[in-house]
Amino acid sequence: MIIHGWSRIPTGAKRLIIYYTLSSIPLSVYVFFPIYMFVLGFSIEIVGVLLTIYFLLESVSKYIIGRLLDIRLSPRACIIFIDTFGAMENIVYFLASTPGHFLIAFIIASVTSPFFVAYRTIEKDLYPRDLLELTYRHHVFWPYLAQLLGILIMGFYLWVSGNLLVAIRILFLLTALLHFLMGVYVYLYIPETSSVVLIRGKSDKKKHRIVRRALLYFAIAEIIVISSFMVTPSFILQNYLFNVLGFTIISITIIEAINTAFRGLGSILHEKLEKYGGFLLLVFSLGISSLAGVIMYFTQIISNHLILTVIIMISITIMGLGESMWWIQHEAIFLKQVPEDRRGEVFGIVSSARSIIDIIIPTIVALLASRINPLFPYIVYSLLIISAIPFYFAGIKKIND
Repeated sequence: MIIHGWSRIPTGAKRLIIYYTLSSIPLSVYVFFPIYMFVLGFSIEIVGVLLTIYFLLESVSKYIIGRLLDIRLSPRACIIFIDTFGAMENIVYFLASTPGHFLIAFIIASVTSPFFVAYRTIEKDLYPRDLLELTYRHHVFWPYLAQLLGILIMGFYLWVSGNLLVAIRILFLLTALLHFLMGVYVYLYIPETSSVVLIRGKSDKKKHRIVRRALLYFAIAEIIVISSFMVTPSFILQNYLFNVLGFTIISITIIEAINTAFRGLGSILHEKLEKYGGFLLLVFSLGISSLAGVIMYFTQIISNHLILTVIIMISITIMGLGESMWWIQHEAIFLKQVPEDRRGEVFGIVSSARSIIDIIIPTIVALLASRINPLFPYIVYSLLIISAIPFYFAGIKKIND
């Protein structure tokens, strides 16, 4: 069972996993974020454009800070900064009523984007290299369990509130408080680790090359897979459920809860399948995720409401299992290839590349959903996610050569 092996994990790693677990509770409110915008009267295309602007602001923020500053901070300080600004961002959501208000919140959020590299850097420091698979199973399971409980509690509250708009606003206010408390937790309980260079100054070109070819293949695969996740953001599913099918908030809550539950259970399935090998597990996880996307697309031909709901749940269940197993196995393989003295640089490059690609995706998928078919992005998702497999094959082959 997943709880086995917890005692083998070092104290610092346990505290970081507890932080991720507690942080997943305020993150639960973002499950209802698209519905909040729909209730405010925003169309799916406006939502897509707003998210594109957010990713553009995020990319610009990284560029500006990169040009002006040479930052060397402890990952702990970066995480405290992220949670503090997260509280401010949620206060703006609490007050928001127009697209302009969301842009203000996005500007606040984008300021923290260059510092997110600290998460993977501190994991690199605190997670034991000889127990990465075990540690990442706990890293995935407990936060998803906390998020599941958060979604159920918040969804039930929204269902019985009688005023969906006011209720969601209150949730954002509470989320702001929780972000502040998480910053306090990090200050008190997360240990200091080696500094991470978020932005490097000028240096010779040879030093900046990523020497390990396998690492490059894995980085490309990660960018493809994460980009495929961006093709099916929550607002695409919730537009289909809320605006097209007319599902109630409690129905959407149950579907999202099942999605979260099985993402957490992916850590258990990973433990059972790990013996078959890292590459085969990657292929299996990506394969079933792609299949789930195809199943979701074809749910629109089902007329029976009960059967439709069941098939949607099956699709998101398979997708959740596949994506969570992929992340556990990918991180275990990827981190082993990252040079100890190049952590911040490697993670920063991958994060920046993903940010640039992600800028236009929300607008594109919103247009695909509104102009072609509400579920067409799931077909794109399925094709993209499968295309990452050859890069894993090349990376594994390079390691074994």
